[in-house]
Amino acid sequence: MGGSAEGRASVGPEQIGGLTAQQLEVLAPFMQVLALSPGEFLFEADSSDDASYFLRSGELLLESQRMGARHILSANSPAARNRVAHQVPRVVSASARVPSEVVKVDSSRYESLLSNNWLDFEGFSQVNSEEDWVDKLLQHRLFQTLEPSTFESVINAFVPVAYDQGDTIFCEGDAGDCFYLIESGAVGVERKIGQSNQEQEIATLRAGDAFGEAALISNAPRNATIFAKQDLTLMRLTRNAFEKHLGESLVQSVSARSARTLHERHGARWLSLEADAALAQLVGEDRLTTTEVDALRSDVQMLDRGCPYIVSSRREDERAIACFVLSEKGFTAYGLSEPIGDAPFEAPDAKRTERPRFDIDPD
Repeated sequence: MGGSAEGRASVGPEQIGGLTAQQLEVLAPFMQVLALSPGEFLFEADSSDDASYFLRSGELLLESQRMGARHILSANSPAARNRVAHQVPRVVSASARVPSEVVKVDSSRYESLLSNNWLDFEGFSQVNSEEDWVDKLLQHRLFQTLEPSTFESVINAFVPVAYDQGDTIFCEGDAGDCFYLIESGAVGVERKIGQSNQEQEIATLRAGDAFGEAALISNAPRNATIFAKQDLTLMRLTRNAFEKHLGESLVQSVSARSARTLHERHGARWLSLEADAALAQLVGEDRLTTTEVDALRSDVQMLDRGCPYIVSSRREDERAIACFVLSEKGFTAYGLSEPIGDAPFEAPDAKRTERPRFDIDPD
């Protein structure tokens, strides 16, 4: 499993997620080139190997037996610039179709480079790195998790929009069409309160803050009215661009099987958005937190940051919003995509409860 090692070799920026030559030099001691023979597995589904792999030459067959899906990844394709199916536990198997070479990289070192040196990666020349809004965007964890080539595309998709003081950006009940980052100025947030439905200002957002994601994630109407409290410049990302570039990062779903693996092998806790006695009995009261989605932003400070969370709710839109809120606060969160059945869960393995570096693609 994993191929035979050929040791260190020359690797270009085009083969490692668009990193610069300088970054590759830093990463070199933590890279290894693996040679795969036809039919040889790089990894199998459900394995806990958390290394990052990049296809250097040849072709890989990615298969999901559960979904009956097959995909061929070629080293000549743009997708080869990104990590090969980087999800832990692995949700697909990867094997060589032809003689192939794969670069194995220590994930923690690679992710550290991404988070600390975003504006240095090759291919970013089209973006003005002196613009403050780019730095502000990088304060939002959602964008920190993107691969470099995807991040470049996201940045180029933003469009500046100016509003005068008093202008309304959107109203409560409107359909969600865009995501916004405040470049300069401030906005007020109003919501209809009580039986009278009288609008009350509940918050002020300033430069660097973002808004508008909740309706895009949940496909629900806008839950508040946003207006300009002063002359305002926003960076706007349309729904189509938001879903195209960020869709797989917004809400990472897991099946019942993967949820069990996360719980029993990696010490994941459960977060239920509704009272669920059956779930509490299955996973254990001490591993379950119950809250409402509207209260999560204030309750999140009481959660354990040392483990990932599995979010359970009958409503898909609430799961989506909860996962996003947790992600923005630095948690690793997954939405449970199906009922978990009635078999009791095993206690987490004490030797495996350190916080893992998960990046599970939607099931």
